[in-house]
Amino acid sequence: MSGAKVNKWFPSVDPVAIFARFSVDRTLIVGRSVNNSRAQAEVLALRALGWVAGDEGRLGAFLSLSGTAPDQIAAQARNGVFLGAVLDFLLSDDGLVTGFCTDAGLPFDAPMRARAALPGGAVPDWT
Repeated sequence: MSGAKVNKWFPSVDPVAIFARFSVDRTLIVGRSVNNSRAQAEVLALRALGWVAGDEGRLGAFLSLSGTAPDQIAAQARNGVFLGAVLDFLLSDDGLVTGFCTDAGLPFDAPMRARAALPGGAVPDWT
């Protein structure tokens, strides 16, 4: 473990280690400079995954809804479809969006814009 708070229900899940494992440059997403490129969307989704994993309630809800086992998170975090599911979970509740964006210093529409850049994120045209 990297020294982060250990989740008592999922002790193998260390959000700091998950994020660090991917050698992601955190400067790709700062403040309002988020754009819809796939790489930047993946970085934002990894940040969201770390934020979700940092709280037992959020993590438990995400794992339950996604059907992901705690020991599968690190392997799945390389998958664009899984990262899309992380953002879908976040976008399912305004409180999650505002909490994450406030903690991450991002505009509230950043997760929605990032979701559009990941597999399955295209908004259908109903006209």
